[in-house]
Amino acid sequence: MSKPSEFLCTERCIQHIEDAHLPLYALRLVHACHYFVDQTPGLSMQNMALHQDRHYTVRCQTLLEVTGTPEANDFDMIREGVEELQGCKIFNYLDLHESGRKLTFHFANRYPDDAVRKKNDKFAFVDVDQVRTLRKPEQIQFYTRSAMVLRSDYPKFVLPWKQSRDGAWLKVKKRWLTAARQVGLRLGVDCVLIPQINVETDEVSQVQVKLVPKVSPWSPGKLFPRDGQGVALVINGKSETLSRPELRARRNWRRADQA
Repeated sequence: MSKPSEFLCTERCIQHIEDAHLPLYALRLVHACHYFVDQTPGLSMQNMALHQDRHYTVRCQTLLEVTGTPEANDFDMIREGVEELQGCKIFNYLDLHESGRKLTFHFANRYPDDAVRKKNDKFAFVDVDQVRTLRKPEQIQFYTRSAMVLRSDYPKFVLPWKQSRDGAWLKVKKRWLTAARQVGLRLGVDCVLIPQINVETDEVSQVQVKLVPKVSPWSPGKLFPRDGQGVALVINGKSETLSRPELRARRNWRRADQA
Protein backbone atom coordinates (compact mmCIF):
# COMPACT_ATOMS: atom_id res chain seq x y z
CA MET A 1 0.00 0.00 0.00
CA SER A 2 1.21 3.49 -0.81
CA LYS A 3 1.06 6.50 1.50
CA PRO A 4 -1.21 9.50 0.83
CA SER A 5 1.88 11.45 -0.23
CA GLU A 6 2.90 8.84 -2.83
CA PHE A 7 1.94 8.26 -6.45
CA LEU A 8 2.82 5.44 -8.81
CA CYS A 9 5.38 6.44 -11.43
CA THR A 10 6.42 3.91 -14.06
CA GLU A 11 10.00 3.51 -15.19
CA ARG A 12 9.05 4.86 -18.61
CA CYS A 13 7.88 8.13 -17.06
CA ILE A 14 10.99 8.32 -14.93
CA GLN A 15 13.01 7.86 -18.13
CA HIS A 16 11.08 10.65 -19.88
CA ILE A 17 11.88 12.99 -17.00
CA GLU A 18 15.56 12.02 -16.93
CA ASP A 19 15.89 12.44 -20.69
CA ALA A 20 14.52 15.99 -20.41
CA HIS A 21 17.43 16.89 -18.08
CA LEU A 22 15.34 19.30 -16.01
CA PRO A 23 16.40 21.89 -13.43
CA LEU A 24 15.03 21.67 -9.86
CA TYR A 25 11.85 23.73 -10.21
CA ALA A 26 10.87 22.02 -13.45
CA LEU A 27 11.39 18.61 -11.84
CA ARG A 28 9.24 19.55 -8.87
CA LEU A 29 6.52 20.91 -11.13
CA VAL A 30 6.36 17.75 -13.24
CA HIS A 31 6.01 15.58 -10.14
CA ALA A 32 3.39 17.95 -8.68
CA CYS A 33 1.26 17.79 -11.84
CA HIS A 34 1.58 13.99 -12.03
CA TYR A 35 0.57 13.69 -8.37
CA PHE A 36 -2.38 16.03 -8.92
CA VAL A 37 -3.74 13.88 -11.77
CA ASP A 38 -3.12 10.69 -9.80
CA GLN A 39 -4.80 11.87 -6.60
CA THR A 40 -7.73 13.98 -7.85
CA PRO A 41 -11.08 12.13 -8.12
CA GLY A 42 -12.35 12.05 -11.68
CA LEU A 43 -8.89 12.57 -13.19
CA SER A 44 -6.52 9.93 -14.48
CA MET A 45 -3.58 9.52 -16.81
CA GLN A 46 -5.62 7.01 -18.80
CA ASN A 47 -8.31 9.62 -19.51
CA MET A 48 -5.66 12.19 -20.38
CA ALA A 49 -4.14 9.76 -22.88
CA LEU A 50 -7.56 9.18 -24.47
CA HIS A 51 -8.58 12.85 -24.65
CA GLN A 52 -5.76 14.89 -26.13
CA ASP A 53 -7.88 18.06 -26.24
CA ARG A 54 -8.89 17.98 -22.56
CA HIS A 55 -6.69 20.24 -20.46
CA TYR A 56 -6.59 20.25 -16.67
CA THR A 57 -6.52 23.41 -14.58
CA VAL A 58 -5.16 23.54 -11.04
CA ARG A 59 -4.51 26.28 -8.51
CA CYS A 60 -0.81 27.01 -8.18
CA GLN A 61 -1.17 26.94 -4.41
CA THR A 62 -2.29 23.32 -4.67
CA LEU A 63 0.89 22.42 -6.59
CA LEU A 64 3.06 24.33 -4.12
CA GLU A 65 1.55 22.36 -1.25
CA VAL A 66 2.62 19.18 -3.06
CA THR A 67 6.25 19.85 -4.06
CA GLY A 68 6.97 23.45 -3.10
CA THR A 69 9.65 24.22 -0.54
CA PRO A 70 8.10 23.62 2.92
CA GLU A 71 6.86 26.76 4.69
CA ALA A 72 7.67 28.91 1.67
CA ASN A 73 4.86 30.54 -0.32
CA ASP A 74 7.18 30.50 -3.31
CA PHE A 75 5.38 31.02 -6.63
CA ASP A 76 8.79 31.24 -8.30
CA MET A 77 8.71 27.44 -8.47
CA ILE A 78 5.68 27.61 -10.74
CA ARG A 79 6.82 30.56 -12.85
CA GLU A 80 10.39 29.34 -13.35
CA GLY A 81 9.28 25.74 -13.72
CA VAL A 82 6.92 26.70 -16.56
CA GLU A 83 9.70 28.63 -18.29
CA GLU A 84 12.15 25.75 -17.93
CA LEU A 85 9.64 23.24 -19.34
CA GLN A 86 8.96 25.16 -22.54
CA GLY A 87 10.12 23.17 -25.54
CA CYS A 88 10.64 19.90 -23.68
CA LYS A 89 8.60 16.79 -24.43
CA ILE A 90 6.91 16.34 -21.05
CA PHE A 91 3.92 18.62 -21.73
CA ASN A 92 2.18 19.50 -24.97
CA TYR A 93 0.25 22.30 -23.23
CA LEU A 94 1.43 24.29 -20.23
CA ASP A 95 0.04 27.73 -19.51
CA LEU A 96 0.36 29.89 -16.42
CA HIS A 97 -2.67 32.15 -16.22
CA GLU A 98 -2.15 35.91 -16.34
CA SER A 99 -3.02 36.17 -12.64
CA GLY A 100 -0.22 33.73 -11.82
CA ARG A 101 -2.60 31.80 -9.59
CA LYS A 102 -3.72 28.96 -11.88
CA LEU A 103 -1.98 26.56 -14.26
CA THR A 104 -3.54 24.72 -17.18
CA PHE A 105 -1.68 21.72 -18.56
CA HIS A 106 -1.78 18.54 -20.58
CA PHE A 107 1.04 16.01 -20.56
CA ALA A 108 2.57 15.16 -23.94
CA ASN A 109 1.08 12.24 -25.83
CA ARG A 110 3.52 9.53 -24.75
CA TYR A 111 3.77 10.57 -21.10
CA PRO A 112 0.18 9.83 -19.94
CA ASP A 113 0.08 6.57 -21.90
CA ASP A 114 3.41 5.50 -20.38
CA ALA A 115 2.13 6.51 -16.93
CA VAL A 116 -0.53 3.80 -17.05
CA ARG A 117 0.96 0.72 -15.42
CA LYS A 118 1.02 -2.36 -17.62
CA LYS A 119 1.85 -5.97 -16.79
CA ASN A 120 5.47 -6.48 -15.69
CA ASP A 121 6.16 -2.73 -15.65
CA LYS A 122 8.82 -1.48 -13.29
CA PHE A 123 7.60 1.39 -11.16
CA ALA A 124 8.24 3.47 -8.06
CA PHE A 125 5.95 4.88 -5.43
CA VAL A 126 7.29 8.43 -5.51
CA ASP A 127 6.80 10.33 -2.25
CA VAL A 128 6.20 14.03 -2.94
CA ASP A 129 7.26 14.81 0.63
CA GLN A 130 10.72 13.62 -0.41
CA VAL A 131 10.65 15.52 -3.72
CA ARG A 132 9.77 18.82 -2.06
CA THR A 133 12.61 18.63 0.47
CA LEU A 134 15.41 17.44 -1.84
CA ARG A 135 17.42 20.45 -3.02
CA LYS A 136 19.17 19.39 -6.23
CA PRO A 137 18.07 17.67 -9.45
CA GLU A 138 20.58 14.85 -8.88
CA GLN A 139 19.06 14.18 -5.47
CA ILE A 140 15.54 13.81 -6.89
CA GLN A 141 16.79 11.57 -9.70
CA PHE A 142 18.78 9.41 -7.27
CA TYR A 143 15.70 9.16 -5.05
CA THR A 144 13.28 8.10 -7.81
CA ARG A 145 15.66 5.42 -9.11
CA SER A 146 16.28 4.18 -5.56
CA ALA A 147 12.55 4.04 -4.79
CA MET A 148 11.99 1.95 -7.90
CA VAL A 149 14.50 -0.80 -7.02
CA LEU A 150 14.60 -0.72 -3.21
CA ARG A 151 12.21 -3.66 -2.76
CA SER A 152 13.87 -5.85 -5.39
CA ASP A 153 16.01 -8.89 -4.53
CA TYR A 154 19.21 -7.13 -5.57
CA PRO A 155 18.50 -3.36 -5.55
CA LYS A 156 20.68 -1.69 -8.15
CA PHE A 157 20.43 0.86 -10.95
CA VAL A 158 22.57 2.89 -13.34
CA LEU A 159 22.94 6.60 -12.57
CA PRO A 160 21.10 8.85 -15.05
CA TRP A 161 24.38 10.54 -15.90
CA LYS A 162 25.74 10.86 -19.44
CA GLN A 163 29.26 12.06 -20.10
CA SER A 164 28.32 13.60 -23.45
CA ARG A 165 25.65 15.74 -21.79
CA ASP A 166 26.80 16.24 -18.19
CA GLY A 167 30.59 16.23 -18.41
CA ALA A 168 33.24 13.83 -17.16
CA TRP A 169 32.46 11.72 -14.11
CA LEU A 170 35.19 13.31 -11.99
CA LYS A 171 33.56 16.72 -12.53
CA VAL A 172 30.11 15.60 -11.36
CA LYS A 173 31.04 12.86 -8.89
CA LYS A 174 30.77 15.15 -5.86
CA ARG A 175 27.17 16.09 -6.69
CA TRP A 176 26.13 12.46 -7.06
CA LEU A 177 27.86 11.44 -3.83
CA THR A 178 25.95 14.21 -2.07
CA ALA A 179 22.76 12.84 -3.59
CA ALA A 180 23.63 9.33 -2.37
CA ARG A 181 24.29 10.63 1.14
CA GLN A 182 21.02 12.55 1.30
CA VAL A 183 18.86 9.77 -0.14
CA GLY A 184 20.65 7.01 1.75
CA LEU A 185 19.87 8.66 5.07
CA ARG A 186 16.23 9.16 4.14
CA LEU A 187 15.67 5.60 2.92
CA GLY A 188 17.86 3.92 5.53
CA VAL A 189 20.27 2.38 3.02
CA ASP A 190 23.99 2.43 2.31
CA CYS A 191 25.25 2.73 -1.26
CA VAL A 192 28.07 1.32 -3.36
CA LEU A 193 28.85 3.35 -6.49
CA ILE A 194 30.80 1.38 -9.09
CA PRO A 195 32.22 3.24 -12.11
CA GLN A 196 32.36 1.21 -15.32
CA ILE A 197 35.51 1.98 -17.35
CA ASN A 198 35.46 2.02 -21.15
CA VAL A 199 38.43 -0.13 -22.20
CA GLU A 200 39.03 1.92 -25.36
CA THR A 201 39.05 5.38 -23.77
CA ASP A 202 39.93 4.50 -20.15
CA GLU A 203 37.15 6.88 -19.13
CA VAL A 204 34.09 6.21 -16.96
CA SER A 205 31.18 5.35 -19.25
CA GLN A 206 28.50 4.67 -16.64
CA VAL A 207 28.12 4.26 -12.87
CA GLN A 208 26.23 1.43 -11.27
CA VAL A 209 24.67 1.96 -7.84
CA LYS A 210 23.93 -0.90 -5.45
CA LEU A 211 21.72 -0.19 -2.45
CA VAL A 212 22.35 -2.00 0.83
CA PRO A 213 19.48 -2.05 3.33
CA LYS A 214 20.29 -2.72 6.99
CA VAL A 215 19.22 -6.34 6.43
CA SER A 216 21.32 -6.97 3.36
CA PRO A 217 19.96 -9.15 0.52
CA TRP A 218 23.40 -9.37 -1.08
CA SER A 219 25.26 -12.68 -1.07
CA PRO A 220 29.08 -12.96 -0.84
CA GLY A 221 30.79 -11.93 -4.06
CA LYS A 222 27.73 -10.07 -5.41
CA LEU A 223 27.99 -6.64 -3.78
CA PHE A 224 31.56 -5.57 -4.54
CA PRO A 225 33.31 -6.07 -7.90
CA ARG A 226 36.41 -8.24 -8.08
CA ASP A 227 38.49 -5.28 -9.19
CA GLY A 228 38.02 -1.68 -10.27
CA GLN A 229 38.97 1.89 -9.57
CA GLY A 230 37.07 4.73 -8.00
CA VAL A 231 34.51 2.53 -6.23
CA ALA A 232 32.81 4.73 -3.62
CA LEU A 233 30.89 3.87 -0.47
CA VAL A 234 28.17 5.91 1.21
CA ILE A 235 27.55 4.70 4.75
CA ASN A 236 25.33 6.49 7.27
CA GLY A 237 25.55 9.73 5.32
CA LYS A 238 29.34 9.68 4.88
CA SER A 239 31.25 8.82 1.71
CA GLU A 240 34.68 7.45 0.89
CA THR A 241 36.47 6.12 -2.18
CA LEU A 242 38.15 2.72 -1.88
CA SER A 243 41.67 1.92 -2.95
CA ARG A 244 42.11 -1.28 -4.93
CA PRO A 245 43.49 -3.21 -1.90
CA GLU A 246 40.51 -2.00 0.17
CA LEU A 247 38.15 -3.10 -2.59
CA ARG A 248 39.71 -6.56 -2.87
CA ALA A 249 39.49 -7.01 0.91
CA ARG A 250 35.72 -6.51 0.66
CA ARG A 251 35.21 -8.99 -2.15
CA ASN A 252 32.96 -11.33 -0.12
CA TRP A 253 31.30 -8.75 2.10
CA ARG A 254 27.49 -8.74 2.17
CA ARG A 255 27.22 -5.23 3.61
CA ALA A 256 28.86 -1.94 2.81
CA ASP A 257 30.24 -1.45 6.31
CA GLN A 258 31.24 -4.91 7.51
CA ALA A 259 31.76 -8.50 6.38
